[in-house]
Order: sequence, then structure tokens, then C-alpha cells
Amino acid sequence: MDCIASFASQTYAIKAQKALSNAAILSRVIKLDGEKSKRGCAYGVEIPCSLLESAKKTLERSGIRVRRYYRGDTEI
Repeated sequence: MDCIASFASQTYAIKAQKALSNAAILSRVIKLDGEKSKRGCAYGVEIPCSLLESAKKTLERSGIRVRRYYRGDTEI
């Protein structure tokens, strides 16, 4: 199962994907539906849940702020 990190904009999602890629963490940018974003249009990065902790550390070190994390449809 994949986890999702949501961001305020497509720009931040792309920056996050690049940071994860540089850390050898597989990810891809996706558009989130309004229900997940809770603010209309938003973007996220899909990450294997098995790599979520590494991804969190990578994004934190890169100074990239994540709005929310999801596992499936559940906020974590």
C-alpha cells in the first residue's frame, strides 16, 4: 500500500518529489481530490508506506513542509 504526503501547491509537491528522488526514495506527484485536501485543489506525493519514515526525515531535512500524511483514505 502507498502512503501520501499532501502539500499546499504543485510546486511544493514537485520539490518534495525531487528531494525524495535524491534520497533514492521512489515517489510520484499526484493530484488530490478535494476531500483529501480539505481546501479544494491540492497535490501530493505518493510514497511506499514501507519508506514513509525515511521520507518524513528526508522532507524535514530538506525544509519541505507537509500538510498531512495519509495511508489509504486515513489521515496518519
